[in-house]
Amino acid sequence: MYCSKCGKNLIEHQEDICLDCVSSGKEQHKGKPLIPIAIGILALIILISGVSVLLLTNQSPAELPIQKVTVTTRDRHSMAIDANGGLWAWGANASGQLGDGTTLYRYSPVHIMDDVVSAYAGFNMSMAIKSDGTLWTWGENVVGQLGDGTTIDRHRPVHVMDDVVAVAGGIIHSMAIRSDGSLWTWGGNRIGLLGDGTIADRHSPVHIMDDVAYVSTAITTIAIIKTDGCLWEWFLAAPFDDSANNGETVNHYDPEHIMCNVIAVAVGTGHIMATQSDASLWAFGNNSHGQLGIGDRTVRVSLYFTKVMDNIMLPCQSL
Repeated sequence: MYCSKCGKNLIEHQEDICLDCVSSGKEQHKGKPLIPIAIGILALIILISGVSVLLLTNQSPAELPIQKVTVTTRDRHSMAIDANGGLWAWGANASGQLGDGTTLYRYSPVHIMDDVVSAYAGFNMSMAIKSDGTLWTWGENVVGQLGDGTTIDRHRPVHVMDDVVAVAGGIIHSMAIRSDGSLWTWGGNRIGLLGDGTIADRHSPVHIMDDVAYVSTAITTIAIIKTDGCLWEWFLAAPFDDSANNGETVNHYDPEHIMCNVIAVAVGTGHIMATQSDASLWAFGNNSHGQLGIGDRTVRVSLYFTKVMDNIMLPCQSL
């Protein structure tokens, strides 16, 4: 967790509030969304739901630091970064997703590369950010999800782009935020996952939008929070009807503006939950199992959220 005024890492200093700002008489900053750094929670989300989450601070895009994720797992392989920046991987390796130059399963950690500060284990592929901000990918690449300009599986890390601070991905697509706050996507796009207005696969990173602070992605839905606190989403195309759109299934191939004053968002398979700065929780999308928490199983797919509850714990609060 970071101080919303000066950007101090409160977790690193073992503080619940910023003692520096309190002692200097500074008031809490209220102009920007505050997104927590919670690596343990992030790993738990990935393990339980398969949802990829990118977490950044509330700093301006030019100051965005690299988001450090030191342990990551998805599907059938896992990775960890040691104290010296060495990346280790183990598990399934049929597509070369471990990055050791083979397709042999590894039942114990094997060393892959050095100078790594953040890693992402995807579906049969992997990504890593090095200390110099370079992004490296490897593994399955059937629709270009590695972003190296080809559809060739890579058994060792290949360099994709520079100045990267965070990454995320779904089953066949990948995403990155650069230090200037720009969002880039690549990979499978036959159902509009990449948000570039097309359904064409992209084998190299494509620029989507700027001033991005946070992104959450699942199999078919992507939601982002921009630095102004406004929520955008695309491709909430679900196998259910939208009663607000004459029973037609909705496909959003371009980012759609949803609501503002948002400080946190989570994405499921076809539904979105968003928390606003007043501690209210909102939901819309697939509700076939009551996952929206709105008291029924009615689908909410139009671009209007339904309030679920109030008094949600905000990212800057602690128990």
